[in-house]
Amino acid sequence: GAWPQMSQSARIALMSEVVDKLLLRREEMANVLMHEIGKNYKDAYAEVDRTITFIRSCVEEMESGWGVESRSWKNGVVAYIRRSAIGVILALGPANYPLNETYAMIIP
Repeated sequence: GAWPQMSQSARIALMSEVVDKLLLRREEMANVLMHEIGKNYKDAYAEVDRTITFIRSCVEEMESGWGVESRSWKNGVVAYIRRSAIGVILALGPANYPLNETYAMIIP
């Protein structure tokens, strides 16, 4: 797929676009959480805001070098670590925090 082949800067740009779109639909998403699962006003907006904050944190981490190769030494063993996108995933979110928990599985 396209995502695993994309450069890190392109992924950062797309994730930043997701944040922008979530901000534009913040009220709509909070209303869905209130109507679909019975969250109160405060908790619904808190979940949307926490999700946005989480994605921003992931973007900041990526900008600081996440995804590059690193080395780790332990007990005389050297481990080379390289993070990369895998592709399509399945995420089943819990009923009490469907938005935040789903994004928390997908975004990193």
